Amino acid sequence: MHAARPLVVAVAASLLLAAGASTAGGETARVLRLAPGDEVALAASSVRCSVSAAGGAPTIACGKAGATGPQAGSYGFSIADGTFVVVRASRASMPVQVATRTQPPVVGTTYPGSVSGGRSLTVKSGAAMTVTGTHVFCAVSTVSAQPYVTCGIADGSGSFLPKSFVGVLSDTQLVVVRKLAKNGSKTVLTRLQPTR
Repeated sequence: MHAARPLVVAVAASLLLAAGASTAGGETARVLRLAPGDEVALAASSVRCSVSAAGGAPTIACGKAGATGPQAGSYGFSIADGTFVVVRASRASMPVQVATRTQPPVVGTTYPGSVSGGRSLTVKSGAAMTVTGTHVFCAVSTVSAQPYVTCGIADGSGSFLPKSFVGVLSDTQLVVVRKLAKNGSKTVLTRLQPTR
């Protein structure tokens, strides 16, 4: 399948969740407020996300992982208010930076929530998540039976911040898009995940 279709659907789904849209069942999506120490697993997927505050700034990192950690050769990303980093797990399952981009400045109130985490959560399609003390918003959607997590810097109006970088990750691929000033986005990186 071409990477653009899942990307468009995953980003569109996350924007609807950001705006507080209803899920298929008619209920409003519940927003999980994540804090440093929290870990999130996507149901029916090997995609995992964790929140840390190493270096001071709260950051969420998402990647493909098994019981022993990141899958060698797989791609992931970390995102904070100031930076977006693409990583690839080495043969020793250690993250190696592939690309680093500076996010545009963000103004306004950060997302509220507890400053202490430590929870292990499993989320399904339709989940919306914010990272406490940041402007980072993530949403989980399913495209062609494949769970995706989409994370980016939100501007407070239910949209990703113009000129910011947004990560879209699944068991099969990583796509990075740059939100354009108007309503569009531009794909800036696409990587296939290892099949093993």
